Amino acid sequence: MITGKLIFFFLSVAGSVGFVQILRWAQRRGCDVYSVAAINYFFASIFFLCWILLFKIDIDHEVVLGGALCGVIFGTTFFVLLYCMNSMGVGKTATTMNLSQSIPILMSILIWQERPGVMTVAGILLAGLAIPLILLPKMRHEKGVSLPGVLGLMVLFITQGVVYTFFKWFERLGRPEEKPVMLLSLFGVAFLITLLIVLLKKSHFSKVDLSFGLAIGGCNMIGPAAVLVVLTLAPANIALSTITALVVVCNTLLSIWLWKERFSLKTYFGMVLAIIAVFLINL
Repeated sequence: MITGKLIFFFLSVAGSVGFVQILRWAQRRGCDVYSVAAINYFFASIFFLCWILLFKIDIDHEVVLGGALCGVIFGTTFFVLLYCMNSMGVGKTATTMNLSQSIPILMSILIWQERPGVMTVAGILLAGLAIPLILLPKMRHEKGVSLPGVLGLMVLFITQGVVYTFFKWFERLGRPEEKPVMLLSLFGVAFLITLLIVLLKKSHFSKVDLSFGLAIGGCNMIGPAAVLVVLTLAPANIALSTITALVVVCNTLLSIWLWKERFSLKTYFGMVLAIIAVFLINL
């Protein structure tokens, strides 16, 4: 049983980390990343459509609309993600996006009148400290911190926070079996947006684009599916906090190893604070 849990924990982390790292690899290979994105979202959409049909899951219009909103955000901010990965690096981009989990916590306090625990408050405060440490310092061999890059990361922070807030709303509905419906709407709308961009650019899908698109789509398929299984095997607060913290750690280490990203000591300290903050926020 423990081995089974570890396998699904690993798949959950691998799915989230794989999306970012394979996308960066596709950039370095000179792929048409919008073609890659369209293939990825199409593949993921088909998977969750088959899931819905196989298990005969009811389709609720509220969930569809919420998922579609998230899909619009994913599709329209994709170019911001690409820009930030190029200008600010994979490590900073991935860490900042995960820190946006502090936004739904704040929204829960304001909208749903939830009272956060001491650990959650500590996590939010640490997130506030981590963000400037991650974005601002630089050293000689570190990429300079440009104002457009910082603004791009803040856009990702806010928009990803909106997506996480919707996920929080969905969680409060108490209908976890409808998550494939939400993911189908999300990936389906993101596919339509990225496909439209591909058509407007008159791009052509190459075999390499197809390979990378299928690989990233596989990550989008495996990650959420594994999380659903993990949540049946372990308490949500422990499972989600562990998975998210590991995602931040793995993305940071891989950005250093694969893409030779180097940061100042203050940035490393900010990333450590971010990992602790993400863990505390999810408790």
